[in-house]
Amino acid sequence: MADIAFSSVEKIVKIGLKIKEAADTVRRNEEECQEIQKVVVRVSAILSQLQQTKMMKGPAVDGALIGLEETLDRALKLVVECQEGHIVGRFFTAGGMSKELRRVQDDISQKMMLALFAINVQATIILTNIQSDGAHRLPSQQQALAYQMAENVIGKGGFSNVYKGVLNEELVVAIKKFIIEDDLGSMDFICYNWQKLQHKNIVKFLGYEFQLDCSSFFRIIKGIAQALHFLHEQRIIHRDVKPTNVLLDNDMNPKLADFGIATVLQETEEWDTRVIGDINYIDPVYMTTGRLSTKSDVYNFGVTLLKTVRGMCRSKQPLDDTTPPVKWAWEVHQDGQLKDLFDPSFCDESQLKEMKRFLVIGLLCTEYEQHDRPTMWDVLEMLDGKKEMPAPTERIRFT
Repeated sequence: MADIAFSSVEKIVKIGLKIKEAADTVRRNEEECQEIQKVVVRVSAILSQLQQTKMMKGPAVDGALIGLEETLDRALKLVVECQEGHIVGRFFTAGGMSKELRRVQDDISQKMMLALFAINVQATIILTNIQSDGAHRLPSQQQALAYQMAENVIGKGGFSNVYKGVLNEELVVAIKKFIIEDDLGSMDFICYNWQKLQHKNIVKFLGYEFQLDCSSFFRIIKGIAQALHFLHEQRIIHRDVKPTNVLLDNDMNPKLADFGIATVLQETEEWDTRVIGDINYIDPVYMTTGRLSTKSDVYNFGVTLLKTVRGMCRSKQPLDDTTPPVKWAWEVHQDGQLKDLFDPSFCDESQLKEMKRFLVIGLLCTEYEQHDRPTMWDVLEMLDGKKEMPAPTERIRFT
């Protein structure tokens, strides 16, 4: 399977070089051909980088790459038609050719996102299989019976308390509850590394549960939105908004951190030939075209919001963690099943309405086209219920 992907990437890169050369010598529809050239060069660079990983395998990845290859081949034929010495009217009128070139550019972006979606799913499956060999998240706090009662305390430290608990009504366990949680991703980091330490003289890690109540969640999300709105007023793009870059103080107030790849905008948007950021949160328009704006942060925020909403679901129904959060949220929104995913004892009716509002806002933030996404000021207004929310579009969602 990996050989098919390797072969497809090689063909895609070769077609990309031909498109680049042809676009440099066109005499008609020059603007459209150069836009295709930009997208194709970026696609080739991204796939060449990903080719070095083990994620480029599986029938879904193979099929997506073959589809992309076919679309690029069609783009090459159109660009060649625009070179001097070819008659534009041979297959299309001048206006028809312009529309066809824009259509094939959109098709390239769509096929590229399908390929990235397939690669991302493959990566998630690999990580899930790794984690399944070690620790698992505890399905419910109730499985450790009354462990936080004072008489069950068996140890205390500067950052945590240790309690005696009973797991699944039979196994006596020690439960460590952290008093200070540095960031939204630190617990996953601790769990992932601890579970790999298998030794007879080292405490075996059985599982974890991250506790975040609805009120704290609402405050955290609004705090992140306020931070991004402030940055955007200063014409600064963070570019790496995700849970692990949000720190929490003792009162659960969020602090946006890690400005290592932040950018100050000189214009309303800029172009960046590099691919920087976490592929699980990155703006697909920036990924495929290099176009960077404050709406790129809005997309990051939307994925973060939806991923956190999914992580807070406490229903007995198992969640498919291999489904990307944006696709998961769209399916939940379409089916109207969000209520069934939350434990009534955890989320009351008014809080459930807020969750539904947050889900829709997350979908609006992750619209494919940048101009269809709200600004962070719009997001704040919608979070507070001061602005009416439009209906999310039905465009395919990948992240």
